[in-house]
Amino acid sequence: MEKQGIYSIYIHDENNRYVLGNKGEKTLYVIGLNPSTATDKKSDRTIDRIKKDFAKGFDSFIMLNLYPKVTPSPSKLPNNNEYDETAFSRNIAEIGKHVPENATILAVWGNNIDCRNYLKTSLLEISKQLNRKNCKWVKIGELTKVGNPRHPLYARSDWKLSEYKINDKIEKLKQIN
Repeated sequence: MEKQGIYSIYIHDENNRYVLGNKGEKTLYVIGLNPSTATDKKSDRTIDRIKKDFAKGFDSFIMLNLYPKVTPSPSKLPNNNEYDETAFSRNIAEIGKHVPENATILAVWGNNIDCRNYLKTSLLEISKQLNRKNCKWVKIGELTKVGNPRHPLYARSDWKLSEYKINDKIEKLKQIN
């Protein structure tokens, strides 16, 4: 007998995970940096933390990322000139396809967004798509000292979700690029 997965949506290929989660009546869409080890049959620490502490008030969640390469260590992401452009483009397309109008987006990429330029480019592209869909962006607690939304593993469980001003971040990224 085949084991049923715990997540009904699992879009992936050999090296990349594009979408993972369950869609309900009130879904929280989470955008992290890159996938760690979760699959349709097993969770990981980040997803467990989101479900337990930060998805309260939602009946489901879908995990998305700025870049789809599966690795538990962001330092092992490809260098700026070595990233997979096909996977990069597919990731942005999958996010556009799966996130509906007026969705709530939880930003959780942390400070590692600054380690690769293509991660910032990805955020610019994703935010264009989602802002056209009138999405509401939220973050966990306060921003990090350098102004990024906190990763769930580095946030206190009693911190609440609050508005994330994505357009402020986008303006800063445009000035840098």
